[in-house]
Amino acid sequence: MARVPLRSLQDPSEEVQSLYDVVRGVRHKVPHAADRQSGSIPEKLPEMWRALAHSPLLGKWVAEGSKVFFTENGWAADNPGPRQLLILTLSRRLGSELVFRWHAGLAESCGISREKVDALREGSACAGASRAFDDDERLLISFADEVATTGNAGAGIFAEVLERYGTKSAVEISTFIAFYLCVISLCNVLGVQDD
Repeated sequence: MARVPLRSLQDPSEEVQSLYDVVRGVRHKVPHAADRQSGSIPEKLPEMWRALAHSPLLGKWVAEGSKVFFTENGWAADNPGPRQLLILTLSRRLGSELVFRWHAGLAESCGISREKVDALREGSACAGASRAFDDDERLLISFADEVATTGNAGAGIFAEVLERYGTKSAVEISTFIAFYLCVISLCNVLGVQDD
């Protein structure tokens, strides 16, 4: 049960309806059907958005940020499978079963095998030991896990990310990780659930 009352989909506030319109608009701009977390029912919005509707301006910031990463940010937009690996790693590290569930199905529809999803469900140590992942995937998982665990990345692993992906993508990957740490933490703190 959410820790804050959820704003109604029929909330009369113009600000709240404006947020909901932004969320619906972002959902329809996401290029991959697999990335549409809100399902096919247009009037349904996940609890997260209805909790964030208590602060519509911040809710819009989160929605617009999601749009940037899913449709405009070079690395995240161009790499839906690895992007989902990062989200699964972060959600597992932060103990968010909800976000893990949301993204496990998305990961599979983006080409991530069930074996990889199951290894990540067991934790990053299992994923690191699994032969299912290639070296690039292991690097991303280790990087995301280190940032989620320490709030930082050691010089060695960051140098590997820089070497493998280049400066622009390393910055985009780092920003994506930081953004999703925020989103997952919000889901945890607000206690949102599946509808």
